[in-house]
Amino acid sequence: MRETCGVNPEQFRPAPHGHQGWPPPPRQPHQPPPWDQQWDQQWDQPQRRARPIAPARRPRSRWPLVLAIVIGLPLVLVGSCIALIGAGAERVQEERAGGTVALGETFSYRSGLGLSVSVPVPHEVDNRFIVDPDAERAFAVTVKVFNGTDRPVAAALVTVNATVAGRPVQRLVDDTLFVSQDIAPGRSLEYPAHFKAPKDLAGALQIAATGEFNEPVFFTGQLS
Repeated sequence: MRETCGVNPEQFRPAPHGHQGWPPPPRQPHQPPPWDQQWDQQWDQPQRRARPIAPARRPRSRWPLVLAIVIGLPLVLVGSCIALIGAGAERVQEERAGGTVALGETFSYRSGLGLSVSVPVPHEVDNRFIVDPDAERAFAVTVKVFNGTDRPVAAALVTVNATVAGRPVQRLVDDTLFVSQDIAPGRSLEYPAHFKAPKDLAGALQIAATGEFNEPVFFTGQLS
């Protein structure tokens, strides 16, 4: 290679990295930009808002359900018991229900117990201390009890009373007042019932007969 005036021409060749005749600067470790550039970069970047952290969900309390069961279950049981009692009471009431029939007819309760009272007939009493023939008269009816149930029935539990023209009349105290026989299932019992009334009293006759603890049955007719 030729030298000219002691100057090396290689020194004036373009050097890499755009440096004209000078060696490239030594590499420096990474340095942050100046503070003014950092300030501009911070304001140029969009501000990112932190997403709010949702509060942790609290586990649902089971006390409302437990309380509803504790309160509701007894109410349901009480309501069911009341319904059953009401249905049972209604059924018993239907079995005990009485009615009104004419004298000579038969009335039967749902239990199978049947009652009938005959039309009245005059009844003679020799004892004037029991019936005063000048002011009173006596009449008799025949009471029939038919046991259509599956158990014995006590005739003493069948009561009979009478009214004439809306006025009560007295039942005579004699051997027909107390009937103590028991009636077997499928059997019947007949016995007379004697009453006395004022001699001039006549009109609508009502005989009320009650079998055991049932409602009364009213047998209606006339006393002339």
